[in-house]
Amino acid sequence: MVVDGCPPNVVTFNTLIKGLCANGRVEGAMSVLHQMEKYECLPNIRTYNELLDGLFRVNRFREACGIIKDIEERNVDLNIVAYNIIMHGFSSVGMQERVFQILEKILVNGVKPDAITVNVIIHAYSKLGKVRTIMQILDKYIEEKELYQDIISHTYILWGICNWLGTEEVIVYLHNKMLSKGIFSNVSTWDVLIRGFFNNLGHMDQHFFTCRLGGTPLMELMIAAGKSVLSLQLQHGLAVVRVYTGTFMTSLDMAGAHHTKIPIPVPLSTSAESEE
Repeated sequence: MVVDGCPPNVVTFNTLIKGLCANGRVEGAMSVLHQMEKYECLPNIRTYNELLDGLFRVNRFREACGIIKDIEERNVDLNIVAYNIIMHGFSSVGMQERVFQILEKILVNGVKPDAITVNVIIHAYSKLGKVRTIMQILDKYIEEKELYQDIISHTYILWGICNWLGTEEVIVYLHNKMLSKGIFSNVSTWDVLIRGFFNNLGHMDQHFFTCRLGGTPLMELMIAAGKSVLSLQLQHGLAVVRVYTGTFMTSLDMAGAHHTKIPIPVPLSTSAESEE
């Protein structure tokens, strides 16, 4: 581009940074940021958003905080996307109180929260065990029609209920807040529910499910399951005691497979009669 007399602009640099971050190459993305000054091209809020998202995704917390400091020193106005990325990043490392401080800044600066903002806050409250509080907040937003009922919001709340309130509360919430209003669980919701139920039952063995779509041959499914179990054993130290394979959704005639690791409760002690 430069040789042809077409110097890069901020859009060019943002595209490069986005691509590098999407592939986990955050060092390269940071290098591109530093090269912007060479071409007298100032980064904008989208530049910083891509960098922050990429850094938080690979747990480069120190570098992400450096970017936040750079934003403040350059007096760049943050948009709601930037605030959401920063709050989610702090929440992911357990800094929930920092999330609420940023929320206060959002409201003071007159930036309107969106559905992602609400979901991040719900997750933060759930991690702190303040599940009933966030349930009331969600009800308020829905009643005032400021928030559409999002399955992600309900899944975060269910995660909190499973971990802090118990399975009975989960059943009540599912019936009163979701099923009765036509809101149905997705795969992530079921994963939260199954893990929550089983985690409250005591000792666990690891069972591994490999499900195929309609276009995946059974032989390929078996090979994928074998490699996945080997990875769980060698890289994560998990003892998989049983593997289930089968068809997940035959109406989709395409290649693909879905892997799920589920802890299954086993009795702490069994009699010979029960074993028979």
